[in-house]
Amino acid sequence: MINWATLAIFSSFVFAFVAVLDKYLLAHSLPNVRIFYLTVGLIQVAMGIIILLIYPWSSNPPILTMLLAVLSGVIWGAGLMLMFFCMSKLEVSRVIPIYHTSPVFVTIMALAFLGETLSLAQGIGIILAVSGAAFIPMKPTNAPQNAGNPKLYFLVLIASILTASANVTYKYALEDISFWNLTALRSFSLGAVLIIAGYQHNLLHVVKEITRKSYLPLYMLIFAEAVLAPIAMIAMLRSLALGPVSLATTLLSTRPCFVLIISGILSTKYLNLLNEPIDRRTLPIKFVSIGLIFIGICLITLY
Repeated sequence: MINWATLAIFSSFVFAFVAVLDKYLLAHSLPNVRIFYLTVGLIQVAMGIIILLIYPWSSNPPILTMLLAVLSGVIWGAGLMLMFFCMSKLEVSRVIPIYHTSPVFVTIMALAFLGETLSLAQGIGIILAVSGAAFIPMKPTNAPQNAGNPKLYFLVLIASILTASANVTYKYALEDISFWNLTALRSFSLGAVLIIAGYQHNLLHVVKEITRKSYLPLYMLIFAEAVLAPIAMIAMLRSLALGPVSLATTLLSTRPCFVLIISGILSTKYLNLLNEPIDRRTLPIKFVSIGLIFIGICLITLY
């Protein structure tokens, strides 16, 4: 059996690849972000149905746990919606590191609601992670529209807080609901949020616009969100379920590093698929920011 650490690293890499592919589609192939919401939402609902067909419902949790499980998916969907929106406006290598400061907020929530204490190392970790996130908006490149808009970075931060809340409620619900049942329930509620946000009356016209020249963008979107993203998500959830949450969360936080590498490779003059080059002007800020966030998360989750 594959251990939790391998699952976490694998999930981080695949999620990073999906994020870069999503950015490419949002920047070059899709007329608006709402069609992205709708497609991802429908895929999530379909995934939930498939899971229930393979693993029929067998849990009998308390009503409160069921409500928390549904709430986890709803909050997760809202966080993803904000992240996708900001990704359509900003560089993916800037969005993902801020989005992955969620362990900071998990720790703060534990202090506020669970009565946990904060060690000196964790306090330093929070300062480092927040400092790293604060560096990211500095000297944005000219390519993305509104790249210097602080409101967009604030929305990414809100998305991170929502994701932290979803992780906490998911872990709580996992005590009374089986893994596969909870994953299906999460998919339904997450998908419902994105479908509602992405619904538009002229859907057929939008689909025709996407496929007018080629069906490739639609195929790429389905491959990314219906194949790669579910694989990465299941690997992530299994890693959280099988291993220590603190260690698994740390390894899952390597995703920004993979995003920086992949987006940089795709932005070289040989491929030129993204406009996020790794050069002497942008690399120091991104490298320092990601490094501070990663070290901070390590301190928060390991001590």
